[in-house]
Amino acid sequence: MTSSESLPQGARPSAVPPPGSGTATGAPQPSPAGGPAPRGRRHDHIAAAVLGAAVTPLTLTLTGLAGQASSQGHLLVGAGLLVVLVIASTVVQAAFGRRSSLGGLIGGLVALAAQAAILASSECAASAPQAWARQLIPTGAVLILAGLLIGGSLGLRRARRAGRAWARLSALLGRSDQEQGSTPAAPPSRRNDHLFSLAWVTICSLISVALADRAYSAIVASGDAPVSPWALAGILLTSIGAGAGVTRSSLGARVAGPIVFIGALPAFLSASASDRSAMVPHLTTDPTASAVLMLGAVVSAIGWGAHVARRQGITDEKDSWADQRAVALET
Repeated sequence: MTSSESLPQGARPSAVPPPGSGTATGAPQPSPAGGPAPRGRRHDHIAAAVLGAAVTPLTLTLTGLAGQASSQGHLLVGAGLLVVLVIASTVVQAAFGRRSSLGGLIGGLVALAAQAAILASSECAASAPQAWARQLIPTGAVLILAGLLIGGSLGLRRARRAGRAWARLSALLGRSDQEQGSTPAAPPSRRNDHLFSLAWVTICSLISVALADRAYSAIVASGDAPVSPWALAGILLTSIGAGAGVTRSSLGARVAGPIVFIGALPAFLSASASDRSAMVPHLTTDPTASAVLMLGAVVSAIGWGAHVARRQGITDEKDSWADQRAVALET
């Protein structure tokens, strides 16, 4: 994956000076001793890590309970749990985007640890203490969530950096427009980034669901089935790819997530109907549909988190320019 911004030929945003730096070469001057130090982000990392450790069990619990409610015919309860899932996922990813992408990495590692415990158990899915967990585990939701959170963490980190690069590029274009006799330059188009991100996230999401539907349930149904490392790796890598698809543009995830979510709704709503297999192929029972709904909700939330991270990167870059100007005035 490459940077989320398309730069004009010859432009190097990393070397762009902040507005008003007053330097002849354009390179930012180091702050003198005693100047304001950059704000530490240790507390942001700690808070995000704690939230990330909690987001995995919360997401899986809401997904499993929604699937269980739907399979029992309690559609109103299941729909309410899905609404909570969508809201909670969006709020959490926005917090990761604003504070630290470390939370997504911690959440993904927690999910991977849970997946390892499932595979290490002699009875696999049957050993889960809760009924909703015994239904949810064969859908591959745990492994898919691990990949989404890890990939989303990478995507949010790159989105924040891309926001800083975009702020520097905007300053470069603004300075060049102010030069006498220069032709104002239009910002680079991001249409290709949006289209690529949409296609990438959609394809990776569908592949991860298809692999989980075809290969994963047999692996964890009982302890006797052989473990296929290729199937597990395929599910994990495609899920990581879906989460990391926000590297170029967050719009793709914000569109692909709702598409996947809406596509699984008919199976969820018809989970207790006798003819559901004819209505929705490959999503014939719940909580299989709930796992796909979880994927759509988390992908959409990661897209909004990347949007917040990019805007936060722009803000951070402008704040750093303000600090440098303050130091220059004091000296």
